[in-house]
Amino acid sequence: MEPQNSTISRFYYEVQIEQPTKLFINLHQDDDIYKENDSRKQRMDLSITILKLENSADEITHIESTDFLLQQSILMEKNLEAGTYIILPRTTGCSCFGKEYSKEKNPNSRINLYDKEKNKLTPVFINILKDIFNKLDMGMNKGLKFEEFKAFWKTILEEDMSEDQFKKNILNKYSSSSDLLTEKGFIQFFKEMLLTRGEVNSRIYNQIL
Repeated sequence: MEPQNSTISRFYYEVQIEQPTKLFINLHQDDDIYKENDSRKQRMDLSITILKLENSADEITHIESTDFLLQQSILMEKNLEAGTYIILPRTTGCSCFGKEYSKEKNPNSRINLYDKEKNKLTPVFINILKDIFNKLDMGMNKGLKFEEFKAFWKTILEEDMSEDQFKKNILNKYSSSSDLLTEKGFIQFFKEMLLTRGEVNSRIYNQIL
């Protein structure tokens, strides 16, 4: 297993098994077939990894990983003994670079995030940001709290953020409601970041896509 070469979901799943059990694990991604062509996201390649916690969680054993498959959903079946297991969704994210992407054909090919002629984010990137916003909005408040945005901020920019900075630089600058950053504000934030902080573009591709 080479985690540096793949993206692991910020969510993982802990399963406690009391007796020998056949476990069925399904990993599914949304399908954009009903959206306009220029709004559709590319499917990501998916994989599932099972880890077992040993010796009161002091050790971790790799049980099995599936191959990366470019499908809407993948299913894993595994007979497991009693114990505590961690389920990790994984992706390399390569398919987000475009339908024709391959290391041999075009190693630098990637989807377009910003339409310079129209001075706006591309439809496909807006849809990606909306998906991310919904996943970060853990309380389904239609807005991001400081803790939710801070965790995302550190992942993308590798910088810390205080609650005062969140209020001053985010809530007071972008569309917000009460103490929450709205979806519109989240998209506004990314548009400005792409225009003013070009050095983070590669991190956006690596961490988001």
